[in-house]
Amino acid sequence: MKAFWVLCVLGVCVVGCQARIDKSPVLARINNYEITQEEFDRQFKEFNFGREDTIEGRREFLQNLIRQKLILQSAQVDGVDTMPVFLKVIERFWEEALTRLAIDTKTRQFDGSITVSEKEIEEAYRKTRAGGSERPSQQELDKVKSELVRIKENQMLKNWYADLYGKAKIEVDEELLKRSQ
Repeated sequence: MKAFWVLCVLGVCVVGCQARIDKSPVLARINNYEITQEEFDRQFKEFNFGREDTIEGRREFLQNLIRQKLILQSAQVDGVDTMPVFLKVIERFWEEALTRLAIDTKTRQFDGSITVSEKEIEEAYRKTRAGGSERPSQQELDKVKSELVRIKENQMLKNWYADLYGKAKIEVDEELLKRSQ
């Protein structure tokens, strides 16, 4: 497993530090790494965090990119990118990101199949309101509907988890678990 992560990290590092392949003009060179205009523009749009799109803002952002590349290059020279602690951090990040994306993807798949009837909305509204006979506003009904959709979505996720568990072969050493306290 560790060898897999080493290869993944090295692949990312090699791809990240290789010479440019695209035809975009080079905005800056940091040792053997080139930041193209296209790469800079994309990153500036994604990560400018409220900076104004001025020459000063772009210059500051570029200096931050250059600093980051220098630190990354230094870390690679020092072998930090192959240290077990780094690989473990990458592994945890990868697992968390993939888990989140898998759940988000599954949730989007559910979105089209979740329906809430007017009757369900009215019943849920009646259960939650504190008396009175006035007709609820559309805003109140929309809020109840959103909550019902969320509840159904959570139930679908629970069913999906149960299905995953049901299809998996899971073995737990209970004695070892008890001793790990």
